[in-house]
Amino acid sequence: MVYDPASKRVFVMEGDPEKLLVVDTGTDSIVAKIALNGKPEFAAVDGRGKLYVNIADKREIQRIDTHTATVDATWPIPACESPHGLSIDAESHRLFASCLNSKLMVVDAQDGRLVTTLPIGSGSDATAFDTSRHRAMSSNRDGTLSVIGVMGADHYVSLGDVVTQPLARTMAVDSVSGRVYLVAADRIVANPDATNPRQRYGVRPGTVRLLFVDPRP
Repeated sequence: MVYDPASKRVFVMEGDPEKLLVVDTGTDSIVAKIALNGKPEFAAVDGRGKLYVNIADKREIQRIDTHTATVDATWPIPACESPHGLSIDAESHRLFASCLNSKLMVVDAQDGRLVTTLPIGSGSDATAFDTSRHRAMSSNRDGTLSVIGVMGADHYVSLGDVVTQPLARTMAVDSVSGRVYLVAADRIVANPDATNPRQRYGVRPGTVRLLFVDPRP
């Protein structure tokens, strides 16, 4: 879910129903349900009344007007397998969409144009943008945090991967301190015959922890 300060609404992604649930924070009531093109994943807001959401099964990004609660644009990103993580550099109107096939797509938030593609670790689930240090990051299932430096207007450079822990795929960033927070746990083999990682691996009970990754001084 995401909070949009422009409309003062909370938007909840509903994967199976393929909808967005819209909650008004002034009345604590559901004001709309927005039908989407497919299954939503992560979403991001620009603070100016636009919300962006990855449509994982259709390889798309959809844009929503947060005031009217309507979809006003749909942009294909065909080279992105199951887009998961999504964050935004609102100042430069750039979206960062992470893909399960080890790619980070930089997309123009105004017209959906693909700006560039960068390499990241495998099994990305989340992205984040550090507004102070101008870095985009992807947290990956393979136990890495991929860091992308924003060096100027549409100039992006891979700064390498930080080793974290397998399954540390969900994160948040504090742009004041630069600290990245990741949720992790010890992995166990639940079904040795399965080829799908979601079915093959599980989490050892009692091992869930919060990881801190701090920037270098």
